[in-house]
Amino acid sequence: MNHTALEQLDEQLRLLSVARSVFPKLPASVRGETVVATAEHFRAQGLDVVLSFGAPLTEEDIKGYNELAHWLNQNFVVRLYAVMEANGFVSETVSIRHDLPGADQLDILRRLRRLIAHGSGHHDPANRDKVLLRQRIEATFSLQPSHDPKDSDKFPLGIRQVLIPLVEGCKQYVVAVGRAA
Repeated sequence: MNHTALEQLDEQLRLLSVARSVFPKLPASVRGETVVATAEHFRAQGLDVVLSFGAPLTEEDIKGYNELAHWLNQNFVVRLYAVMEANGFVSETVSIRHDLPGADQLDILRRLRRLIAHGSGHHDPANRDKVLLRQRIEATFSLQPSHDPKDSDKFPLGIRQVLIPLVEGCKQYVVAVGRAA
């Protein structure tokens, strides 16, 4: 088993949590506020961050901060894939072993990373590959399709709903490869 890869996966998740505790997805209900506590998910991890803004938050401010939160999640996908590639679990020349636990999550990660790192990272309803990937993410992680127009150009990358399960799948794959060797 590759303990280094497992430690690196955990470290990437820790760094994401710290970064996102400072840049959480803001609900519409904070409009007009100047002080906002970070999301409960982060507070439960001991990351009790309180954000202070120089002016009351507007709808545009919230949208902009939420774009940044999504951008951080996209960057996490690239970093997560880099860990798996650097440790020899996947690459242009190393195929995913689809008979192993975690292979589905690793394959989703690989496809997401390709779209994010080699393009805009946006979902495009006119692109069949992107539609199929979005549907696969929704099915794999039991997500309800979003009908919110502001999310129509984004792949669902919620931390608890998608990113943590991706990490867990990668960890299962690392362990399974170690056992199969």
